Amino acid sequence: MELAEDEPGLARGFELLHQLTRENALRDVRAAIDHLRITGSDGIGMVGLSVGGHLEYLAASEFDLAAAVIAYGGWIPTTDIPLSQPQPTLIRTPGITGRLLVLVGEHDQVISPGQRRQIADALEAARVRHDVVEYAGVGHGFLNDRRDTFDAVAAEDAWARIRALLADELVAHQP
Repeated sequence: MELAEDEPGLARGFELLHQLTRENALRDVRAAIDHLRITGSDGIGMVGLSVGGHLEYLAASEFDLAAAVIAYGGWIPTTDIPLSQPQPTLIRTPGITGRLLVLVGEHDQVISPGQRRQIADALEAARVRHDVVEYAGVGHGFLNDRRDTFDAVAAEDAWARIRALLADELVAHQP
């Protein structure tokens, strides 16, 4: 289901977001990973945008993912949504075993500069292989060409980095 990009659609999206629990989300990701493994996939990666980026960070801390892309993933160091409860997803960082790419805009209203620093510090402390890329002058949702925050230059660079990460960590290591 695709929600309308208007106030009622946004309200419904946040209503659904607040129904998404950590337990249910991880169960769904586990089912997807199990399916991929059964069908012959060895290395598995995920790409998540916004709350999907949060889910990606959570999944990377729980499952053996070779590559993970967190594009403007909100609420990672907080407990503002059920997905980030009972404790912030950030404290699960030491469980990450794969390589992460974190993409965020300098003017992202969902992820404050302090939260960006917390994420980068946690990844450093846990010795997770990662890159954090902050795009100057860019806001939340810069990859979505249907939003007013879309930034073609940042999006082009981000997609190139995403393709490179997936090629390095997934494609290059397939038997």
